[in-house]
Amino acid sequence: MQSKFIICGTQRTGTSLLDSSLNAHPDIKCYSEVFLFSRGRGVNIENSYRSYMNSSVVRRFRHYLEKKGVVDEYLTELFHEEDVQAAGFKLMLGQIRSFPSIADYIRENSIRVVHVVRENALKTYISRHSDKQRKLYHVKEKVQLGKINIPVSRLKINLSIIEHENTEWRKILEGAEVLEVRYEDIFADMSSAMKKIQQFIGVREVENLSSRLSKINPDNLEEVIENYAEVNECLSGTNYEKYLR
Repeated sequence: MQSKFIICGTQRTGTSLLDSSLNAHPDIKCYSEVFLFSRGRGVNIENSYRSYMNSSVVRRFRHYLEKKGVVDEYLTELFHEEDVQAAGFKLMLGQIRSFPSIADYIRENSIRVVHVVRENALKTYISRHSDKQRKLYHVKEKVQLGKINIPVSRLKINLSIIEHENTEWRKILEGAEVLEVRYEDIFADMSSAMKKIQQFIGVREVENLSSRLSKINPDNLEEVIENYAEVNECLSGTNYEKYLR
């Protein structure tokens, strides 16, 4: 019996790393962000929802009149991948906010969910902020990059938002079969993390599954943040001080 799964998380938490690692498994087909729906994006992603919706005038009208029905039909077709032992895709928080019925489909169809969580909200924020500054989202080899400046005026607010994103995901996934995986654990011991994920998905274990993607920022925050002293002063004595370590 084929296993069905979803990789979910928020931006810069390791979902792309996990997606590409699972795609290295010969018995797994993991599609990318098939519910990426912004104008000009999502069209060229293999088997995307947008392509499915636009393939028929009737479907396009139904998308606006009864979106849940079209989404359910699309997911059923997407998961019908006969040549593999497990099929899945990557789902981001903004996408399930736009397509909330996916959560119902997950629960009603026993879809297994791998929820990737990055516990250090500061490093998540730094990764997102550096993306905007550098216009660099994924790399396949180590690159030498300069330090970045972190604005502190709204830093605590931004960290609170990131923490809430994890809480929101957990609420959305209530009642589903979920394996929560820490970003930090994946990088600390990739082999153990992938073994656990393969067992959860229900496929034969393949050793040394890995991604071609490489980590962009070093772990030492002082090597990344140009104004580290200012950030340290901003967070010291607050609930966010723990993220400086």
